[in-house]
Amino acid sequence: AGASDVSEISSLAGAITVGGVGLGGGVAYNIITDTVGAKVTGGSSVTATSGDIFVGANGSGTIEAVAAGGSAGIAAGVAGTMTVQTISNTVQALVEDSTLWAKDYILVIGQWYGDITADGGTASIGGLAGIGGTIVLNTLANDVTARISDSEITAEGASSNISVPNWRKAANGAGWEDDRLVAVNNEFLYG
Repeated sequence: AGASDVSEISSLAGAITVGGVGLGGGVAYNIITDTVGAKVTGGSSVTATSGDIFVGANGSGTIEAVAAGGSAGIAAGVAGTMTVQTISNTVQALVEDSTLWAKDYILVIGQWYGDITADGGTASIGGLAGIGGTIVLNTLANDVTARISDSEITAEGASSNISVPNWRKAANGAGWEDDRLVAVNNEFLYG
């Protein structure tokens, strides 16, 4: 069982004003909220007499946003921009209350990949005053789950090993890193 979703947003917002007193602004608001699920539940029984069993849910989202504003005024120029981006997804790969048997391997994996790129800026010119401001706010709030519960899992591991990505916080605290491990499971009872 496998499920995937790819979402992309590209946005551009802006304004230019000219006058005795120039007032200008631009706002970009972008949100991606998705649910992706691959599930084996409800007393299901899945058997692979050759090969693997894969239960995977994959999500990805990309937002590219630009907000720009400009103003020019004989007396004053005032401009502001704001860009807000949010990616909030639920990605679930679940095996619950089921029996799985595979000649090779059983892989239950939930993954999310994505990126936010946001730029904002203002320019203001005025005879007496030029005032400008920019706010950029980006939020990533994903819930990614890969879980086996209350299930009987048997993987004979008859073929070569399988590589499984295991993301963890980098030792230097800057970002995440892929800590690969090899899964060789024979028989487990989860519950």
